[in-house]
Amino acid sequence: MRTNSIVKSCLAATVVAAFTLLPIAPAHADLNEEGKEVEAKIYSYMIYTFYAESEGHRDSNEFREDVAGCYAAVERGIKLGIEDDETMGGPRRSQYLFKSAKSKCAEYEKWQHTIRAIDTVRGTASRFSAATGLNDGFMRGDNAVQLAKPGVDCLADVNAHLAAGADGTVTTKYDGTNEMTLIAGRDKFCQGLADWGAKYAVSTEAKIKGDKAAVEAKYTKVGISGDKLRIAIANDTGIWGPGCKLLEDPKRIAKAGVLYEIHNTPEGRTGVRRYQFKGNKLSNETYREFDRVENSYKFCK
Repeated sequence: MRTNSIVKSCLAATVVAAFTLLPIAPAHADLNEEGKEVEAKIYSYMIYTFYAESEGHRDSNEFREDVAGCYAAVERGIKLGIEDDETMGGPRRSQYLFKSAKSKCAEYEKWQHTIRAIDTVRGTASRFSAATGLNDGFMRGDNAVQLAKPGVDCLADVNAHLAAGADGTVTTKYDGTNEMTLIAGRDKFCQGLADWGAKYAVSTEAKIKGDKAAVEAKYTKVGISGDKLRIAIANDTGIWGPGCKLLEDPKRIAKAGVLYEIHNTPEGRTGVRRYQFKGNKLSNETYREFDRVENSYKFCK
C-alpha cells in the first residue's frame, strides 16, 4: 500500500539523519590500516570542534578528552610516514592536508578551554543571582565573603583559560536569557559576585551593628542591664514570663523576676530554660525538656 511505503521511506530517512550526526570517522582509501587509525583519532577531536563552531554546542562533556591524545596521533602519523600533502578526512566529508593536523588539535584545545571557561561562568551565574537578592543583615560579613569566594575562583579559572587560548568572544546564554560573550559573562557574574561579597560584607555588618544597637537601646532605656540585658537581647524575637506568657513590652521584662526561653530541640522535643534574677543579675538557671509542648507549661510557673 502507498501508506506503508511512505512510512518506510520516512523511517529510513530518520535513521540516515540520525547516523549522520554521530562522530564516525571517514574511511580513507589511500591510507593503510595504521594510517586510518591516525585519521580516525584526529577526527574524533575534530568532530566536536565542528559541532561547537557550526552548531553552537556548548557542552563540556564533548571536550572531555585530553588534547594530548590528538597531538600523539599526529606524531604517530609522522612516524608512520604520512606525507604532509596527504589528504585526510574531516567532519561532513571535509578534507584537510596532514601538514595541518596539528592545527586541528590546536583548534580543539582552544574550544576545550573556551567551553570549560563557559561552564565555570554558568556555575557562578546562579550564585550571583541568589546573592544579589539578599538584603543587608541577612548574614554576617564573613559569611558573605565565603559566599562570594566562587566569584573570585571563577575569575582566576576563566582568566587562566583565556591565557591558555580560550576565545573570549564566543557567545552563549549564562542565565537563560540574553546571549553574551565569555568575557562579558566573566565580568558580569564572576567579577560581579566577587564585588558583591566585598561590598555586602561592609553593608551587612553596618546593618547588624545598627540593629543590635537599636535592640540594646530598647532595653537599656527601661533600666535593663547586665545578665538580663544579655538574655533579653539573645531572645529578642520571643521571651516568656510566668504562665508561659509572651512578654513583648520591655517594661514587663524589666519587672519580671523570672524569664523563660522556649525552643524546639533537634529531636522534636520542647526545651524550656528558666532564668531567675535578683534585679538584673542572674541568680539561677535551670533547663528541662518535654515530649509534649503542653507539658512544658507546668514548668512556666
